[in-house]
Amino acid sequence: MKGYWEMPDETAEALKDGWFHTVDLVRMDEKGYVYYLDSTIASPRPA
Repeated sequence: MKGYWEMPDETAEALKDGWFHTVDLVRMDEKGYVYYLDSTIASPRPA
């Protein structure tokens, strides 16, 4: 990823030392498949 369109501050926050930082938790298995596990941001749940 080169960055967010016309959002240099958000790009600088997300891209650090060559890594793309998100609020998502994922894991990669031995074959290289990536699995989404959770988000570190609490989101409202429907009642």
